[in-house]
Amino acid sequence: MARTAPWHVTNDPVYHNNNACDAGTRLLTKATLGTGGKRLCATCDVLNRADSAAVTGGAERFGRFRRGV
Repeated sequence: MARTAPWHVTNDPVYHNNNACDAGTRLLTKATLGTGGKRLCATCDVLNRADSAAVTGGAERFGRFRRGV
């Protein structure tokens, strides 16, 4: 799944932005677009990092990636 436009609900302390997040997708029928000034859901953060690592081959785990070394 993928990162999407952020959404939140009034009574939830976090916002979501990954459609693979179970907690976030359960809230979609009540959701409002935007972050609502809230912090990112921890599950969405993990999913976003996994998506990013898959695209870059995990190079960001090693800090600066040096080519040809």
